[in-house]
Amino acid sequence: MNCPINEQTGDGATVGRCWFALMDGRTCPRHGDVAAEVQTFEATGKTTLENDMRARKGWRLLGQVTAKHATKLATTTTTADGGK
Repeated sequence: MNCPINEQTGDGATVGRCWFALMDGRTCPRHGDVAAEVQTFEATGKTTLENDMRARKGWRLLGQVTAKHATKLATTTTTADGGK
């Protein structure tokens, strides 16, 4: 299965699904642990926007920060990866 993240450019424009295959069914070489997004994809068939995944992980967002993402970031701790 390919990574269920819907990629976004640096300015936040959506460009399509990540093409990396998941190494163990939940880890993408580009996005790291995407187990929560895999669970959503398996249940709904829908991919997850990259900024939604980034907000969940406490990473820096791409493009303009929406109120939805700002709320997620305020309640999420930053990961050790330095905010890829």
